[in-house]
Amino acid sequence: MKTLIENLTEKMYKTKLDFRLRIVLLAFMALFGGNMLAQTTIFHEAVPTFSAIPMDWTSNNAGGEAIFQSATNGYLLVDNASDWVVTKAYNLSGYTAIQLSLDITSYDSGTHNPLVIEVSNDNGSTWTHSSHTTNVTTTSYVSQGPYTITANGTQVKFRFKRTATSGRGVRFRNIKLVGTGSTPAPTITVSSASLSGFTYQEEIGPSQEQSFTVSGANLTHNISITAPTNYEISTATGAFSATSPITLTQSGGNVSTTTIYTRLKQGLSAGNYNAENISIVSTELQHKQLHAVVR
Repeated sequence: MKTLIENLTEKMYKTKLDFRLRIVLLAFMALFGGNMLAQTTIFHEAVPTFSAIPMDWTSNNAGGEAIFQSATNGYLLVDNASDWVVTKAYNLSGYTAIQLSLDITSYDSGTHNPLVIEVSNDNGSTWTHSSHTTNVTTTSYVSQGPYTITANGTQVKFRFKRTATSGRGVRFRNIKLVGTGSTPAPTITVSSASLSGFTYQEEIGPSQEQSFTVSGANLTHNISITAPTNYEISTATGAFSATSPITLTQSGGNVSTTTIYTRLKQGLSAGNYNAENISIVSTELQHKQLHAVVR
């Protein structure tokens, strides 16, 4: 005959949850000191269409047609030797392998002319010729570049102009500057190393709640938290409302510290419910996935 203690022991569910953080990256993605190198679009104007001269850019119209044209999906036009368009200042000090590309075509009649691209590393005080596009002899837009840009100061501007005193104007749009920069690596932080002691007497479940916190930084996607088969999760305590998955929305790349409550479900058969996984996932753009797995 079993003792009272033995009978009570059989009617207890015992389990342990063990948090382990695992970051899965494809082999060609490298992390260095919490940062990773990736090509970044610094600006990309006229996609898909212009509605005006890009914000904070400036221009000079010395005669002829207006600089901004709304026809054929929008473009910028320089058709005078004194016409120019200047970008705002960009901080390029944290970038390498900087490249500029754009689409151009000719305008009006006469000799075809290139678009001249100049760079200033001092907020427009002085200008250096960087490159010029090839002469486009068609009215269809042609992609030009990428042109390597060597300026890497904190106040870099670009100037687009047609230096020829006669001939055709140059239309241009879809202006894009990219560079390789060091950006913080995306992370998910889970507060606890382990949770244990989820027990209840048979037919009196669920177990008492326990909690852990989750936060994220430098994310582009939300965090999704999914409960295993025999456990429940909730963002509310007391008035426990089982939800799976729970979505933590990122804002500006960050997910604020959020408390997650978990418990063993009621109505389970007597047994051992160890080593079940609570999955905490943020699927990042292109090449990386983050997994914080509760084992």
